[in-house]
Amino acid sequence: MRNIKAPMLTLLGALALTSVVEGHSISDEFANGFGGVAWGTNYDDLTRHFPGGYQVFSTHSGGLAYVVNIEDPVLGLRRPGLYVSFAMNPDRLIDAIQIQIPYDQVQPIIATISAKFGPAIGPQVHGVVSEYHWPTDQGMALSVRFSSGGKVGLASLDIFRPMPKKTAPGAAKPR
Repeated sequence: MRNIKAPMLTLLGALALTSVVEGHSISDEFANGFGGVAWGTNYDDLTRHFPGGYQVFSTHSGGLAYVVNIEDPVLGLRRPGLYVSFAMNPDRLIDAIQIQIPYDQVQPIIATISAKFGPAIGPQVHGVVSEYHWPTDQGMALSVRFSSGGKVGLASLDIFRPMPKKTAPGAAKPR
């Protein structure tokens, strides 16, 4: 029995590193955004594509976010009945996506993300919220946030991809 455990752990470790060796990254996984909504989509196009959503204050950008019911799975995790919030930068372009995940799936999604993209940094605790995050990958950042202690039972996978700011006509471009 002891002889089986060591090779099995080696195999599991090798499988966990496979995506890293193949070059799979956070920026590859979420290059096209989520739920058929690309990074940089403007607010007007988003609301035309998903009428019936609602606006909220975005804690990410300090501005507008638009929330819609998109039940697409994320990283193999089913999310029936859950929402996605698309946060807008000051130019009203999507630069952050908050995907609700089932609260009871927080630890499995952290394990899945760690196996695909490397170890998480965390947990960091901010009041009643715990957060794991991963190193920035080509400007894209990923975190899992959830309510601590399970009293509220909220959880999300947050993806950030800052969009370049528009340059005013006639203004000098940054070097």
